[in-house]
Amino acid sequence: MAWRWLDRLRGADAQRVTETERPVLRRRVARALESARRRDERCLLLRLQITGLEEMDDEPFVRSVWRVVIERLRREVREDDLLARSAEYEFTVLAQGIDVFPRTAATAIASRLTRNLTSPCGIEGRRVELDVRIGIASFPDDAVNAEGLLLAASHALHVARRSSEPWRFAAPMLKRRER
Repeated sequence: MAWRWLDRLRGADAQRVTETERPVLRRRVARALESARRRDERCLLLRLQITGLEEMDDEPFVRSVWRVVIERLRREVREDDLLARSAEYEFTVLAQGIDVFPRTAATAIASRLTRNLTSPCGIEGRRVELDVRIGIASFPDDAVNAEGLLLAASHALHVARRSSEPWRFAAPMLKRRER
């Protein structure tokens, strides 16, 4: 299932996420997990928080920075993976069809994303340096449904925000059963 939610993020839309889009994300993740369950595949869900834009008040410049961030994300995410804006400074990546040990795959993905997103760039003659924190959860190891997987990755992101390391894995949690 190929789905590129970021394709519709243009201009001012790249600055906002409405409350109604969060249930859409949850449903899309649920569908992807159901497909993975049928195929007996693993998935990784990464919640990314981009920092360094909060203090910028030049809106046209910030839009230019977001275009660079989105393009960098697109380059690092495979065609069949889900990529979505999940909050003002947050993105969600669902990497599907993981066929190696989940932590190995997650480390490789998080490392690429971190290296790419934190690489300084010049935009409109200004040097821009951003930071990224990533929370990682795997299906079915950390959760068995969309709500649980999103929650586990969000909790890992919360821990990563307080850490000197750029990413954190979900802590063992009680798995939530689908109803």
